[in-house]
Amino acid sequence: MSDDLLLEFMAQVSDYMKSTDRQIGQLIEVMHNGFSRIHTQLQELNAQMRHLTERVDRLTERVDRLTEKVAEIKLELKEIKAQIAAITPRLNATFDQTGRLTEQADSNALRVAEVEQALIPTNAELHQRLLVLEQRLDKAA
Repeated sequence: MSDDLLLEFMAQVSDYMKSTDRQIGQLIEVMHNGFSRIHTQLQELNAQMRHLTERVDRLTERVDRLTEKVAEIKLELKEIKAQIAAITPRLNATFDQTGRLTEQADSNALRVAEVEQALIPTNAELHQRLLVLEQRLDKAA
């Protein structure tokens, strides 16, 4: 090889290395930018995950409180049902007694009405009394 060819070859290798160096620099810059974006996105995702985790924790606490309240309400309902079961027979007995007393009061009112009706003189009885009074007056006069 001649010196000119060698120099030309070395110049071409140098140009190729410069070109490759630029491409590697661009590649490194692109990769760095990509990694930076990925890092930023991961930070955003972590922030979102923390926020969602906090919300889940709050909701879990609310569910726990509501579960406790439901258990309390169920216990109160059992107590109320037990009270209802105890009161119902007494209430039914009261209604039965009230019904019997109402029937008896109605029966008594009917008898009183019959007695009162019987005490009211009929027209024939009034006429008879008038005749008796007239006879007494005639005798007395």
